[in-house]
Amino acid sequence: MIHVWLVELDRFADSCAEQCLSIDERERAGKYLTPLLHDRFIAGRAALRHVLAACLNRKASEIVFSYGTKGKPECEGIYFNASNSGGFGAIAVSFEGRVGIDIEDMSLGRCNLAIADYFSEEEKALIAAMPEKCREKSFYALWVRKEAVMKAVGTGLSLGLDKVVTQPREEGDRTRIIGSETAEYWRTPLFLYKRIIAAVAYEQMQSGISWHSFSSFDLHHIGTQFMNGASDLPGVRPLFGDIPKDENDEACF
Repeated sequence: MIHVWLVELDRFADSCAEQCLSIDERERAGKYLTPLLHDRFIAGRAALRHVLAACLNRKASEIVFSYGTKGKPECEGIYFNASNSGGFGAIAVSFEGRVGIDIEDMSLGRCNLAIADYFSEEEKALIAAMPEKCREKSFYALWVRKEAVMKAVGTGLSLGLDKVVTQPREEGDRTRIIGSETAEYWRTPLFLYKRIIAAVAYEQMQSGISWHSFSSFDLHHIGTQFMNGASDLPGVRPLFGDIPKDENDEACF
């Protein structure tokens, strides 16, 4: 089972959040150029520490991170990944296998369709075939699935946007990594929450996704959410079917 916590970062940007951070995390926070970005980094990192601590039965300050060759953070005993966009953060954890998550706040207006020039030929053709009013949202649907996979494997964008190819969603929300000899498949379902579109990437053996609202730094409460398993985030919904060709279609949001 994969558990995902959605965090409204601006609710948790206070001095108490910083207390559990390591020295290097506080130094990273100090490099942000605006108070808003500084506070959101602290809130997101503190939330991540508390989620991992609750799942591993530790204190938040006891969580120790190591980093992969491309900078992906890791923690012994659990798989996890995190993503931020605007005032929202998301934290995905699993004990079953690698996991990646990417979220985008579509209301920020950061869509750059020129990036799609680096997608696979099939994906570029798919976007081009859309009505113009649907292209941005179709781009987001492809983008978050790619990002989630690249974060799960720990390569980031260096893997190549054209090497991570989304399958038609009626084929099971799969995304494949194109290699020299083999193709590696990942499940990459899409979700929508208010103005947020999200993709969770996971290996085939995992047993489902449960969404939670991050409402406090209370380890007992977070642990209870984890143990209960059931989703408790009202309003989050999966997006089914192929990428839309009509603005009235569900995935055109």
